[in-house]
Amino acid sequence: MAALTTTYHYENGSDFPVEWPNAEIAEREYWWNSQHTPFASTPLSIDYLSTVWSRNGPKDFVHVSGGHFIDTIVHPHGYMYIPQRPPTPPTTVAPELQAIRERFTREAPNLWKSWKAEHEPIVVKSSHTIKNSTFPSMPLPAMAARLRELVDLAADGFDLTMVAAGPMMAAHLPLVAFCQAEFDEDAGALVEELEGGYSNRTTSADAQMWQLANILRNNPELQKRLQTIDAADIITTLAATPNGALFSKGLAKYIEQYGFRAEVWFELTTPTQVENLQMVLDELQRAAACDEPDPHLATIKSARIRRATTRRLQKRLEGKLEKLAQFNRVLEVASQYVPIKESRGYWQMTMTGSLRMPCLVAGQVFVDHGVLKTSDDIFYLHIEEIEKASANPDQATWKQLVATRRAEHAARMATNPPANIGGKHEATANVATTGPAVLTKGEVLKGLAASAGVVEGRAVVVKTLSEAGKLETGDILVCTSTSPAWSILFSRISAVVTAGGGPLSHTAIVAREYKIPCVLDIAGVTSRVQDGMRIRVDGTAGTVELVA
Repeated sequence: MAALTTTYHYENGSDFPVEWPNAEIAEREYWWNSQHTPFASTPLSIDYLSTVWSRNGPKDFVHVSGGHFIDTIVHPHGYMYIPQRPPTPPTTVAPELQAIRERFTREAPNLWKSWKAEHEPIVVKSSHTIKNSTFPSMPLPAMAARLRELVDLAADGFDLTMVAAGPMMAAHLPLVAFCQAEFDEDAGALVEELEGGYSNRTTSADAQMWQLANILRNNPELQKRLQTIDAADIITTLAATPNGALFSKGLAKYIEQYGFRAEVWFELTTPTQVENLQMVLDELQRAAACDEPDPHLATIKSARIRRATTRRLQKRLEGKLEKLAQFNRVLEVASQYVPIKESRGYWQMTMTGSLRMPCLVAGQVFVDHGVLKTSDDIFYLHIEEIEKASANPDQATWKQLVATRRAEHAARMATNPPANIGGKHEATANVATTGPAVLTKGEVLKGLAASAGVVEGRAVVVKTLSEAGKLETGDILVCTSTSPAWSILFSRISAVVTAGGGPLSHTAIVAREYKIPCVLDIAGVTSRVQDGMRIRVDGTAGTVELVA
């Protein structure tokens, strides 16, 4: 086994040993998928991630986005690593893969209709079943078995969002290809404008938050009242008051619709807004004090740009009737892209947040039986270990194992893993490092330009949403990645910089809707940029530099 173990290093220089299943897997090169695992996943979260990836939806999806380059995922120490794309795409496509791509193309024109009619209702039902599951009077082994069933049910729901992913890309990519072939302009920028300005789950959530903040802004007495009521009792207490009933009703609606979104795609340990209502209230009070514009205005502006760009490009195609008809066809199909992408993201995060609920219930049952110390200890056990603990609840063994894993997880949260492992990276694997140097004046960090514009401001590094309170209006958010649950922060920031992500990521899409600069994929940026630094973010050039 030693021959298949390579020791890399975290940013802080500590060891990051990787045990490879076999030599063939070790010879490939992998990159840290910081967008979906911005920090180390816990054992139960890894099991959930692995169960999701065992389904057909994720496997089929990769075929429309470049072949079978993601056929093997490794997750040492809880981080997801994905194989690099082959330097030269295959010149031929296997018949079975071609059949999948053709199916995606056939499904693309009616994607939104089929998603709403066929897939989303099943996902909604699964989420409701999962988050409301309890284990009344169940023996421990039966409870553990039911928990495994719920993990499978959540993975099935997640899988349905991936079933829609292939047709979603088949709706998007023809527009990209057309713009590249027919217009002597930046195709990426054109597609951003042509696909922008459509209302979606993320913008709707932000609009509901703005409406609630507006109620507070116009009711100083209500703002004061919030200071005297425990967050857990806000909705029921205000519902019975004349000036609080409207706010209570709106808050209850927001929490029911959006409060179960997880912070990270597959991670079960982070509390949802249902559990952390105080964070929502803090954000609402901050927004009420700042008098921020209605986020729908940004969507309206993007829609105007989309229509203007469409007319301009259609005019350029006058006299080319076949090309004009083709452009109109691919544009109409692509109009589904952002709404379906954000709807999928919403349900992916909601499925994870929903699964967290019965896990905590099961954890509390283990606490009551003396197996665990706290209900969230359950996230530090694999599902097989939960089953073993239910059959043989040796108190000291399981509590000690959880304590050890908690300490290891805390150490990992304080640093970042290597950006790449495997393949050629083995040659430098044993060279110790002290981590990336702090950004110095005059130095320029180069990343991926994802939303145009230039902004200077105070950098604030946020690794989890629990740290979001540090952000003030106009600050520049520096983080590993964002998800739909982070969207409430975009109305107050002036720019966003992340360590991972790509032009089709949630971060990029939301930044473009809010018309703020965005630079992605700067490895180590959460270590190189520090709180309080004044930085310049150029979302057009994809650069970040220290100003003062």
